[in-house]
Amino acid sequence: MRTIIQVLLPTLQNKSIFDYYSLDPPKIGALVRVTFRNKEMEGIVWATTQSDDRVPAAKIKEITKTFKNSALPLHLPKFMSFVSEYNLIPLGAVLKFFFPFPNLNFLDKEDVAQPTEIQELAALPPLNQEQEDALKKIRYAAVQSPVKPILLEGITGSGKTEIYLHIICDALQKAEGQVLVLLPEILLTNHLVDRFREKLKCLIAVWHSGVSQKDKKQIWKGALTGSCRLIIGARSALFLPFKDLKLIVIDEEHDQSYKQEDNFIYHARDMAVAYGHIAQIPVVLASATPSLESFHNVIKGKYLKTELPSRYHSVSLPKVTVINMKEEKLNRSKWLSETLITKTTKTLEQGKQAILFLNRKGYAPMTLCRICDYKFNCPNCSSFLVMYKNTNSKKLLCHHCGHSIPYPKECPACSFCDSLINCGPGVDRLLEEAKKLWPSKNIQAITRDVVQGNESSAQILDEMLSNKIDILIGTQILSKGYHFPNLQLVGIVDADIGLSGADLKAAERTHQLLTQVGGRAGREVEGEVVIQTYSPQSPLLVALKTHNKKMFYNEELLGRQMMNMPPFSKLVALIFSGADEEKLKAVVKNFAAQIPYITGIEVLGPVPAPLAKIRKHYRYRFLVKGALKTNLQGYIKRCLASCKIPSSIRLKVDIDPCNFL
Repeated sequence: MRTIIQVLLPTLQNKSIFDYYSLDPPKIGALVRVTFRNKEMEGIVWATTQSDDRVPAAKIKEITKTFKNSALPLHLPKFMSFVSEYNLIPLGAVLKFFFPFPNLNFLDKEDVAQPTEIQELAALPPLNQEQEDALKKIRYAAVQSPVKPILLEGITGSGKTEIYLHIICDALQKAEGQVLVLLPEILLTNHLVDRFREKLKCLIAVWHSGVSQKDKKQIWKGALTGSCRLIIGARSALFLPFKDLKLIVIDEEHDQSYKQEDNFIYHARDMAVAYGHIAQIPVVLASATPSLESFHNVIKGKYLKTELPSRYHSVSLPKVTVINMKEEKLNRSKWLSETLITKTTKTLEQGKQAILFLNRKGYAPMTLCRICDYKFNCPNCSSFLVMYKNTNSKKLLCHHCGHSIPYPKECPACSFCDSLINCGPGVDRLLEEAKKLWPSKNIQAITRDVVQGNESSAQILDEMLSNKIDILIGTQILSKGYHFPNLQLVGIVDADIGLSGADLKAAERTHQLLTQVGGRAGREVEGEVVIQTYSPQSPLLVALKTHNKKMFYNEELLGRQMMNMPPFSKLVALIFSGADEEKLKAVVKNFAAQIPYITGIEVLGPVPAPLAKIRKHYRYRFLVKGALKTNLQGYIKRCLASCKIPSSIRLKVDIDPCNFL
């Protein structure tokens, strides 16, 4: 019998493991090059088996190259299989996560960084008693068997980063040990890397979409050889080929940015927890506002937990003032209450800084005609066109597809001139109002659009840190883990955004967002958060005002339990989309007719998705709900196997959906 080498290749088709042979059989997990469909392709050795004598030897090709010293640890193939099976992603597509380059020729070059010697560590910051207790719990949990994930719940400004430093040092002092720190925001990497470099005498590699291909290849090779000991990165860093990973830290574990929403969908936080279970290494999930899933997993005993209930420098949490906007008599096109204006002015007079938060980009979210009520909608999407304005021009823009038109002079429906009005504020409109109120102050705005121009956003944050900016206006980018020592006041202009609609996680996400934004205030000075709302008695705002997070979590869990929604059940979203609405309806109707009935599984839909059209493609959605022990993935597989979906129709399978639009 002949030994056959089964090689996993990064193909998008359902079959991705193919048979080859080698006169010198490589180890399982080794990186190899083979000929596949008349072109060379790299893959990994998945298994070895004895060939069937009925298969002609001439039909089995030889492995053309085995990369030296390149074998992946045995737990990585197990992790790949889990990612594939859990998220219903073809196994070859999962391998593409690990092989982000067209080829691995760079592995033959002698340009990899030398293995980093961990030198004597600089003096780590002193820990207070709460931090010492939390560190002891994490160290104890890390050596238990089996290793459970550890939730580090620390209020904003409690000093979670100082604990990171200590547990990272523990892992790096092990021979060849590697550490991965996942961050939800690219801009946070520079800030955290600077702090780590100050204290840790080792090479720190940074991995995210903004890193050059040349640097990525060196980091990838360094992860494989073990020379990169500490890597800080975005969600895709989880799929680096670590030689000996000893610790994963997930900063701001609640952040929705960890969910990959395009193409093949997965949640990096959940996959990191699975990695830790398979490799039996500690995974530390840190947040001031943990996800409801993590909170529930602690209650169920699946996760361990340690807390930091106080701020690091013994500074009090900011005072929270809630403004009932129903009682405010604001002039037309004014969005700041007198209370917020007065408090901002006082803050500036004291030489302190303020943040004004509004989670809407642009100048105005909607434009309509006051004569005939015509609204400017995107022709490609089920959304309004957002007005943008600068000194030279005005335009209407769709945030989903990028469609834009010059700002019209007349209504296209009734032809009246000067009849258009802009409804509601965006950050640009708020910036305009703030500059009129405080003309002598340096006021800047930052949004996701600005962030993607990395240099300008970094400059704004540097100016904020150096007290050159008096007021910073921004969207949810301000909820990330920035530390502004001189920031005294945070004004939340519209706390009710995001609470409307049929989004299961709307309240949870809003609570996290407002807590995180408000948590930027008063880290080293006495701070205050002013919240403008039309629903001051809502449980969410009562919890924010009293800093009673557990009250909100318990009420939210009770509501989910009554509706039998996650985390008390499992959900899968199936989103069908296509350019031809009638054809899409027919496919969806046919799929619905073939869905088998199984006790314990409920299929909701099909219905048009809340965003029923994006980029000229119509969208219909099913929600499949099952009990926690139900094999929903197996059920979905059977459903899809029984229904042929035309190539013109796209299907997205979203396990544990976070986005319900």
